[in-house]
Amino acid sequence: MINNLRLRFVIISTLSMAIVFALVISGINLIRYDRMLRTIDGRLETIASRNSEMISGTWLEQITGTDMQTIVASRYFSVSIDPQGDIKIADIKDLYPLDEDTVTGFVSGILLGSRSGFVRDYRYLVVKSGSGTKVFFYDCSEALHEFRSWRDTSILIADSALLLAFVVIELLSEQIVKPVSRRYEEHKSFIADAGHEIKTPLAIIGADTALLEDALGEESEWGDDIRLQIKNLTELTDSLVLLSEIEERHKRSEKQDSDLTAIIKEAFISFRSRAIAEDKRYDCRLEEDIRIDTDGSLIRRIMSILLDNAMKYSDKEVEVILKRCEKDVSIVVRNDNASEVSGNDILHMFDRFYRADISRSEGKSGHGLGLSIARAACDNIGGRITARKDGEDHICLEVTIPVR
Repeated sequence: MINNLRLRFVIISTLSMAIVFALVISGINLIRYDRMLRTIDGRLETIASRNSEMISGTWLEQITGTDMQTIVASRYFSVSIDPQGDIKIADIKDLYPLDEDTVTGFVSGILLGSRSGFVRDYRYLVVKSGSGTKVFFYDCSEALHEFRSWRDTSILIADSALLLAFVVIELLSEQIVKPVSRRYEEHKSFIADAGHEIKTPLAIIGADTALLEDALGEESEWGDDIRLQIKNLTELTDSLVLLSEIEERHKRSEKQDSDLTAIIKEAFISFRSRAIAEDKRYDCRLEEDIRIDTDGSLIRRIMSILLDNAMKYSDKEVEVILKRCEKDVSIVVRNDNASEVSGNDILHMFDRFYRADISRSEGKSGHGLGLSIARAACDNIGGRITARKDGEDHICLEVTIPVR
């Protein structure tokens, strides 16, 4: 549990930082891109405002740094289309690798599109008038190269910062969850110690009740009630201690090659007499020779809980299914009488001390810890347990165990 909490903390923290970095870097790059477009569009408007019919040339821009000054030349040219569709292209002999055929292809696509945009690394502006249409092109290769360099550099810096943050969070996560881990361990130790301490007075109360009845020379309904409550408290204490032990067991659990088919078959047979006594249809469909590397005793505990639960809440039938999947094996315990189980019951079925209203109204015995123990055992072996309704009147409890 603590390792899962630590992993979740690292993932959520890193993901949060990744989202923040992505938003910041995206915002900065969008602002730079917008400023670049505004500058280029302003220059295109200036070029287009000249009255010359055909125009080409170079826009000189002086960039001043700390210790240097650089002159950046950005070339531009215009294309004129008369009302008959004839195209005239300004002098582009210095604009290699452009040629007249390529520019003509540019123009054909542009006239069907928007007023301004990009074609390759050229920004264009379409100006229409009564005498025809003019398209002005501005070479943005230098500006786009600078923007792309900045974008790639900023992304690289953000990725490096995120990786560094992940390493720092991973190193510090153990210290961050340490107080929670300590409290959790104290909580488990308290349950185990209290459970063992409670057993002694319960045994004494039972013995004293028997002696008192012997002294009176008769049994009474009060003595029977005391013994019943002692039995309930003993079962509750044993369940709490067992849950604590299973949650602690992952630290020393030894995995070994286990015949899963044989274990499930053994558990199935152990409940057959109960099914016969309660006149319930009891079937199984087990794939043969399924072996996994896990703790077989925990599988037995899980099956005992699931079959006991199915027998307790079924009306007429219980079925056990074992099958192979792609990367895991699936154990399904299916029983009827799910029509009164609500979605909220399914959601909280594995919570400690949770019992559905139907269990209380029908007087079903139990403390609501069995499925919690099954879930803890599944977590211990790296598996997962889920509950779902199968149609209107059946419920399935499924355990999936990865095959390593």
